[in-house]
Amino acid sequence: MVDFDALVLGPNMQVFGTLVTYEPALSSPVAAGGSFDVTAIFDDGFTTAGEFDQGVITSSPRLGIQLSKFPAGFDPKLAQGDRFTVRKTGRTYVVKLGMPDGQGGARLDANLLRQP
Repeated sequence: MVDFDALVLGPNMQVFGTLVTYEPALSSPVAAGGSFDVTAIFDDGFTTAGEFDQGVITSSPRLGIQLSKFPAGFDPKLAQGDRFTVRKTGRTYVVKLGMPDGQGGARLDANLLRQP
């Protein structure tokens, strides 16, 4: 069996990751542990919203995470309302949707909450 977490996710986090402070919502199963720092892959790419010929383009912030670096009991499908701050920029985001990838990682789609 291939250890995807060790062979793929870990090295990707080392190369492309950035430090974030993650703050679970009060309703989260891991909220009791409080906020924590973790390395994750942040992407604030752009995507079209609606028809491209209308020229509507929007930001699509998302955080790629390695589940083994999160507290036991963390479920990305229950991450809605969690917050994270990208330490390099100081920008804080709120998670709107979390989706596990089936390989030990997850994608957390987010909205910008505040800028420094």
